Amino acid sequence: QEQLQAGESELAGITALESGALTISASETALNVFLLDKLREFHRRYPGVRLRIANHSTPQAFSALRNGLVDVAVVTSPTADTSGLHIEPLGQFEEVPVCGPSLMHLCGQKLTLADLSAYPFISLGRETASYAFAYNLFAENGAAFSPDIEVATSDQILPLVRLDLGVAFLPEAFAAPALQKGEIGRLTLAETIPPRHLLMARRSGQALSIAAKALETMILG
Repeated sequence: QEQLQAGESELAGITALESGALTISASETALNVFLLDKLREFHRRYPGVRLRIANHSTPQAFSALRNGLVDVAVVTSPTADTSGLHIEPLGQFEEVPVCGPSLMHLCGQKLTLADLSAYPFISLGRETASYAFAYNLFAENGAAFSPDIEVATSDQILPLVRLDLGVAFLPEAFAAPALQKGEIGRLTLAETIPPRHLLMARRSGQALSIAAKALETMILG
């Protein structure tokens, strides 16, 4: 009987990874900085699992988890209310301040955040963790943060910086190719920019589906 149950369980596991479905909430930055590579590997290994990816800000992702709308979420700090959620740290990444061609002359100078606030600033929308990160950083250093341009997705920021519409913070991995080509410049700040953290979240006590468990194992691995 035990062997039969074990066999049925194994068969159910195989079936779930051949034809299951998985809903993932991801913040824009977490998706591009971390999750896309993991999803590529997951899809290669389990091509039968249907993936649904919801593009959420960190607060929206937490709300979707609590409401049972998604299986897991991959987001970035800062986070507010994490009650009822199990959080796993996944690593960290650096934000770098960048500018367009007309401000390249500033690249050799050491600027304060107050100096930076004198220039037009491009940011993700105010409901995002990226906005909260920048707002908190400026406020902690006595500078005002009032973006002139707010965009819906992080991949819209770099083209706007290239076009000289403002300065911005970008994850270092995003900025690196354009910096190497000399299309944008990296600014130097007097203040230290703290690292941001990547996090995976699920509902506390939630029994993950077999497909979700397989993704969690891959992400944590």
